[in-house]
Amino acid sequence: MMRRAEPLPACSAAAETAMRGAMVELGGGFTVLRRPRAIVDVTGSLRYLGAQGTLDASVELPGGDTRGAHSASRADIVNGLAGVRGRIAMTHDGRWYVPFYLDASTGSSKVTWQAVTGVGYVMKGADVSLSYRYLAFHGSNDQLMQTVRMSGPSLGTTVRF
Repeated sequence: MMRRAEPLPACSAAAETAMRGAMVELGGGFTVLRRPRAIVDVTGSLRYLGAQGTLDASVELPGGDTRGAHSASRADIVNGLAGVRGRIAMTHDGRWYVPFYLDASTGSSKVTWQAVTGVGYVMKGADVSLSYRYLAFHGSNDQLMQTVRMSGPSLGTTVRF
């Protein structure tokens, strides 16, 4: 005679993660090429990336007993970087142009890099540009952030006075 297995009591689990951060870059550049249709600068900067990650988890056990856990971790990452930036005119009058920026860095992380390009227009007293940016961050295995990629469009303006 076979015995029927009793069903296991039901339990439920839930988990929520969150990541918050801020990035600040401070540096300067030097023009190495200035032509009527192109400008190229070399740049040097420090990039700071501060991030905090949290994990909240809970399990509801049979009988209504609930157990929970919370964990938080913070990372402060500082990298030195080098790069190039500039613009290339698309029209003879230079009103329409292609802006570009490329950098690579290392320091508290293994390597980070970013690339930006798009299209810009020169107006009297200001430039307007629509660009696409890609930033990749590669940390070490013991860091809170091991691999982060951010990308998306950017609308910018430069005011001259």
